[in-house]
Amino acid sequence: MDMLDAVRHWRLTPSGWARVQEALQELEAALQAEDERRVHRATALVGLCGPTRVGSSLSPGLDEPEAPPPSTLEIINRIVRRIAPDEETVPADDGR
Repeated sequence: MDMLDAVRHWRLTPSGWARVQEALQELEAALQAEDERRVHRATALVGLCGPTRVGSSLSPGLDEPEAPPPSTLEIINRIVRRIAPDEETVPADDGR
């Protein structure tokens, strides 16, 4: 859960968010399949997509970092509802 909360606050380039979204989709599929090993791999993959891992490769003025897109927040919300139904989710259209 902490990692998913952190992802909501990341600022990445659009291509960075595309990688995060792919990793989150893999995590969601792994949870649905109840495949614990796959869940661990997908969770690690999401973490590797974070800003501290890719931040040094950014060129100034190109692809400025931005908040998560609504589609990414929606995937996070679905995952949170699956693993902790009582947790609060963030609206996908919160204007970030």
